[in-house]
Amino acid sequence: MKILKILVAVGITAFVMTGCGSSSANVNPNMKSIVDTSKENIKIASKVPYGKNSRVSYAIKSECNIQAQLSEYTKDYAQDYDLNVTIDDAPSVSDMVLKTTIDNAVSSGNAFLGHRKYIVITSKLYKNGKLLSTMHAARNSGGGFMGGFKGSCSVLGRAAKALGKDIGKWLVNPVDNAYLGNTNLIK
Repeated sequence: MKILKILVAVGITAFVMTGCGSSSANVNPNMKSIVDTSKENIKIASKVPYGKNSRVSYAIKSECNIQAQLSEYTKDYAQDYDLNVTIDDAPSVSDMVLKTTIDNAVSSGNAFLGHRKYIVITSKLYKNGKLLSTMHAARNSGGGFMGGFKGSCSVLGRAAKALGKDIGKWLVNPVDNAYLGNTNLIK
């Protein structure tokens, strides 16, 4: 009976931890940015770089593809919001450029005890080389439905997908100094 109670407790914990977190943000939706991105062609890198002081393990860097995933998800979700986002690894200074960095990524837990993964990013929007707006975001994931059957990189990919959606939505109204996603993960 004691073993059954433990298995039920572990199962409930794993079920509760499977989501990508809420879409909470401390941005007032009524605030308007001074930047109009609707008529711009926003350039992003094909792979989101790790920040200069990022704390990301070698295992994540060598085994997972979150850099390219985050870029692709950003492009896809921004286009869902009718924004023109293109991948360009060498934009000109006169372009509107979104520079995102991965500040932290953690892959703890496992399929048996529950995944506990998260990614923290910073995005900065530039035009003519001038910084217009900054956004910070974080997303965690336990793997979602059937998370116990997913690998660590797959679960980190879910966090990257949620962040891509956050960035795309923010680009519609890029309020400066926004905090999106699971902001409790940002120091």
